[in-house]
Amino acid sequence: MSVFRDHQLLAITMIAMLACQGMEKATAQQSINYDDGQEHVLTDAVQRVVVSNGSLLDIRANVEHVEVNAAVLLHNGGQVGSMSPEKGITLRNGANATLRSGRVWGIEIDAATLTLDGGFVNYFDCNTIEVHNHSNFILESGGVGAADPGCRGLDVLDSNVMVNGGSTGGITWLAGASTANIASGTLTNIDNGTLYASDTSSITITGGLVTTPHDVVIRLDDSATLRLTGGEVDAFHGNGIFANHQSIVDIWGGVVRSNENSVVSVGGSSQLRIAGGTFELGEDIYPHINAAGESNVTIFGRDFNFPVSKPIEPLGGVITGTLADGSHVNWRYNRETTATITLLAFVPGDFTLDGVLNSDDIDAQAVAMRSSSAETTIYDQNDDGRIDASDREIWIHEYAATWFGDANLDGEFNSGDLVQVFQMAAYENSVPAGWKEGDWNGDGVFDSGDLVWAFQDGGYKRGPRPNIETVPEPSSLLLVIGALGVLLARHR
Repeated sequence: MSVFRDHQLLAITMIAMLACQGMEKATAQQSINYDDGQEHVLTDAVQRVVVSNGSLLDIRANVEHVEVNAAVLLHNGGQVGSMSPEKGITLRNGANATLRSGRVWGIEIDAATLTLDGGFVNYFDCNTIEVHNHSNFILESGGVGAADPGCRGLDVLDSNVMVNGGSTGGITWLAGASTANIASGTLTNIDNGTLYASDTSSITITGGLVTTPHDVVIRLDDSATLRLTGGEVDAFHGNGIFANHQSIVDIWGGVVRSNENSVVSVGGSSQLRIAGGTFELGEDIYPHINAAGESNVTIFGRDFNFPVSKPIEPLGGVITGTLADGSHVNWRYNRETTATITLLAFVPGDFTLDGVLNSDDIDAQAVAMRSSSAETTIYDQNDDGRIDASDREIWIHEYAATWFGDANLDGEFNSGDLVQVFQMAAYENSVPAGWKEGDWNGDGVFDSGDLVWAFQDGGYKRGPRPNIETVPEPSSLLLVIGALGVLLARHR
C-alpha cells in the first residue's frame, strides 16, 4: 500500500504547486460584491467574491475565496481557493452552487445545496467538503479528494448526500440525522474506513462501489442504519461491515465481497437482517458473520440446515440454505453466548424485515413508488421493472388479503377505518400521510383521490376479502362518497 500512499502524496504536492502558481495571477483585483439579483460572468482573476440577494455568478477564472448567501453560483473553470486554512467556497442561507469543471480547494456548505457535476474538490487539510445544517450535497460526476486516508473527504452533519456518479476519497462521515443515498459512483479510501455513520444517520446503497483494501468499509455506531439493496461493498483484506450499539443493517441485495476477515460483524445491541444479496467470500479462518455482545442476527429464507424460528444453539459452525431472493449461502459464523442468530421463513411483502406485514411495509413500497431512484428489486412484485399501482395491489390483495381502505389492516374495510383516518386529521391538510392515515393510492397524502380509489376496490362493508369481488355500481359509489362529504363537514 506504500505505492498508493506515495502516489497520493505526490498528487497532493503537485496540486499544491499548481494552486500557488494559479493564485499568483489572482492579484489584479481584491474583491467583488454581486448583490443586484442579476446574472454575471467572472472571467478575470480576483481575490474574493461575495454573491448575495438572488444574484447568479458564473465563475471561469481563478479566485481565492467565494462566499455565496441566498444566491446561485456556477463554476465552469479556473481554480477557487489555495493552500490556506480558509476553504475556497462558502455556501450559506439557501445558496445553490453547481461545479462543472475546474478545481476547488475546500467547500463549506451551511443550509445550502451543492451539486458537483465535474471538476475536482480537494483540500490541504481534513474535511474537504463540510455539509452541515440541513444542507444537500449531490455528486453527479467529478471527484472529491482527501489530504490523507485518515481525513474526511465529506463531513456531513444533519444533512443529505446523494451519490449518482463520480468518486470520493478519504472518509465519508455522517453524524446527527444525516442521510446518504448511493446509487452509482465510487467511494474509496486507500488505508482507513470509507463510510462511517453515527447518531441516527442512515445509509442506503442501491448501486455504485464502496471499498477499501484495509480496515472496515462501512461502520455504524449509535442508532445509525444501513440498507443495502444493490451496488458493491468490497472489503479486499479488511472487514466489510461493522455495526455497534443500537445500529441496524438490512441486506436485501447487492454484492458483498471479502477475501479475508469478517464480512459482517455486529456488536452491542445492534441488528443484522439479511434477505438477499450475492456474497463473494474468500477462504480464511475468520467467520463470515461475527455476532458479539447482545446483537441479534436474523436471516430470511428457506432450506436452512438449522431449524427456523428459534435461535441457533451452537456458538460456531456453518449456515447453509437459500435466502429470500434465491441466493445460496454457505457461511461460517461465530457468536458470543449473549448474541443470537435466528433463521426465519420470509414473509412476502415484509419490506421492513420485522417478520410481520403491517402498514410500515406498504408505506415503504409507496415511498419507493414515488422515488425515481428507488431500487426496484425489492418492491417490484410483478417483475415488470417498475414500482407502480400494480405492485401495490399485489401487496393489498394477495399478501395482506384485504381491501384498499382497510386502514387498520384487520382484513375488512368498514366505518371503523373511516373513523380512524378522519381522526388522524390528515384529509386535504397538505401533511404527509401513510396507509393508516388514509393514503391508499400511495401518493403520500390523504385526499378525495384515496376515497375514490378505496371505494372503487369494492370492499366497503363486504367483510373479509373473497377470492372474486365485484366493483360497486357508480351510482352506489357516488352515494357513499356523498355521505362521506357530509360526515367530513360535520367533523370539521
